[in-house]
Amino acid sequence: MSPAACVDFHAFSGTLGEWETGVPVDCGDAWEWETVVAAVAQGAHKSATSPESIALVAEDVAYQVKAGYATIVPWETLRHQRPAALKISPLAVVPQRKRRGRMILDLSFAVRRQRLRGQKRQQRMARQPTKTDDLQASVNDTTVQQAPEGPVK
Repeated sequence: MSPAACVDFHAFSGTLGEWETGVPVDCGDAWEWETVVAAVAQGAHKSATSPESIALVAEDVAYQVKAGYATIVPWETLRHQRPAALKISPLAVVPQRKRRGRMILDLSFAVRRQRLRGQKRQQRMARQPTKTDDLQASVNDTTVQQAPEGPVK
């Protein structure tokens, strides 16, 4: 049902009418290209790297593409186009009881500079904080809430 059809029936219908073409979102400033490349290099969350998870992702993505919900854009194409608002979050698979896992984008991970082998151990031994390796705060940390504070009743 279109929100416009509810105008006289619901106190929130005015806001729903404003959101008919989408909910406003502010995910923070655009990322530097170095950050996008580093996020791609980080790869998927380890929960999405098992053979079962890889099969699940392949099946779900194929379904979404076939249904018209998603489009696959190869990295080589993105690398050349460099969309201004591109942000990369690791794919994760959340296990669920008595059914197969569910794919999510993990928006809570910061993008970190790739370390050389042994560098992490050296930093631990020197007791240096690892925050200095962050290139970009997580999408969750840079998103500005624009939805109403209260619940929709």
